[in-house]
Amino acid sequence: MRRIVLGYDGSPAADRALRRTTEVATALRAPVVVVSVAPVHVLAMRGVTTHVDPAGPPALHEELAKDAAARLSEHGVDATPVTGLGRTADSLVELADEIEADLIVVGISSRDMVSRIFGGVSDDVAHNAHCDVLLVR
Repeated sequence: MRRIVLGYDGSPAADRALRRTTEVATALRAPVVVVSVAPVHVLAMRGVTTHVDPAGPPALHEELAKDAAARLSEHGVDATPVTGLGRTADSLVELADEIEADLIVVGISSRDMVSRIFGGVSDDVAHNAHCDVLLVR
């Protein structure tokens, strides 16, 4: 296995995915790229504008990625933190393609009404990735 991409946002689901990634990466001796993406909102009032979600600024996601990479490194896993800006699922899939990853790991969060209707990050990654995807409950 060449590389694993871990989607990480600090949530309980992401922490479960981090633990599973540690197990898989250790067993396969695969390096991990930890990705945390600051979401961007698109507003369509008087033209189209985008802005970063103030609840999830890029600096926060940079710290999340660094923390997760450090936790992997504590277990002997070669881990690199990366941050993105935009739609999380798109960013994960694009990065996995770019670095020719063999696996994307993401946690599955609780299925609230919005997620059941519109799908979530894990659904989008699973349907759009060009490599294997591990969805962690």
